[in-house]
Amino acid sequence: MEKEINVLKRKNPDNIKDPVRPTNQLGRNECCVSIIIAAYNDEKNIKKSLLSAVEQNTLIKYEIIIVNDGSSDGTHDVITKLINSYPNKKVKYINQENRGFSGARNAGLDIATGEYIFFLDSDDYISNNTIDDLYRKSNNGDNDVVDGSIVRFVGPVKKRLVRPATGYFGYPCGKLIKRKLFQNVRFPENAWFEDTIVEFLIMPFVRKISFCDTAIYYYRKNFKGISTSAKRNIKSFDSYYLLKIMHESQKKMLVPWSIENDKRYSAHIEITLRRIKHQNRELRSIVLRDLNDWMVDNGHERIKMIEKGRVIKNKLAE
Repeated sequence: MEKEINVLKRKNPDNIKDPVRPTNQLGRNECCVSIIIAAYNDEKNIKKSLLSAVEQNTLIKYEIIIVNDGSSDGTHDVITKLINSYPNKKVKYINQENRGFSGARNAGLDIATGEYIFFLDSDDYISNNTIDDLYRKSNNGDNDVVDGSIVRFVGPVKKRLVRPATGYFGYPCGKLIKRKLFQNVRFPENAWFEDTIVEFLIMPFVRKISFCDTAIYYYRKNFKGISTSAKRNIKSFDSYYLLKIMHESQKKMLVPWSIENDKRYSAHIEITLRRIKHQNRELRSIVLRDLNDWMVDNGHERIKMIEKGRVIKNKLAE
């Protein structure tokens, strides 16, 4: 236990790469949509994902960017075989050393040329009309985000609609996002829960959102994924470190105070408490006390944090 505590004490948000990058020239749009597919050791599912991307029923110009993030199974062979089967499709392929899910997505972002970005996980797939349905809701590119409906499935049969497109949620899949919103933002490498940036560093700059009620994204429930395996893993504390990093990143990006921004912090604190609740009491106590102190220090900026501070104190008293 003492070893784990020392590891936690030594862990610093600096180990997680800064998601805010210097603002670079964006480059012109060469197509309407860039589909970015990050893959790692997914030889069983990636073919269905890739086929759903290349067989889009649309006249809208789009590109596919596949990033193989150091897979050690047959993922590379599946990808190259499929690419060779569709020589007329615009497909860019990056075969890189492992950088994690964030690093794979970032590699795709670095070479994307679409007006919009669409993230597709390698174990999920999309409907044949996804790009067409979403882009037609973009108001000819005037909207910053077009959010679609997601269907969750387990195995080949069980499916159910888990999120109709009625509101914006803090994860990137199932939606078109203007590429310019990523101009100086990347996913935080070396961290779990990397999707946190969408809520804190993308959403504050979104002016217009439209919604597509059609089921366009099919999400595979992964019982070995981070959301399931994080409960007793020390990496679950990344949720807390990211909270602090988002606070500093918003300062760099000059995100103004707002009620909506307050709600983001409030919600993420609640999520963090849930993510670490299965951790050892001693480890959890270290983070909870630090979180409480941090909220008090920043209470003048984040009113809701004071309320969450009371929740933290109750947790410490348990």
